[in-house]
Amino acid sequence: MVSDKERNKLIFTIVLLADALVVSNFLGFHFFSDPERLTLNVRIISWVIFVAVLIAVNIWLYYVYYKWPANQARSASP
Repeated sequence: MVSDKERNKLIFTIVLLADALVVSNFLGFHFFSDPERLTLNVRIISWVIFVAVLIAVNIWLYYVYYKWPANQARSASP
């Protein structure tokens, strides 16, 4: 069995790596795109997508690692 401290450390690492993946994709798009293609509209849309994906990933990870296991633990107890 994994202790709560180890579990929280693993969850923090997973969340950090997921956020780093989203940020690296966003930065890769901006740094490796042709500057002529990065118009104001493309920049605004890419920032909106970046924020939406970052929020969605963190909400999903919250439900996977914090919310659902707590509900399953309550339903499993007699």
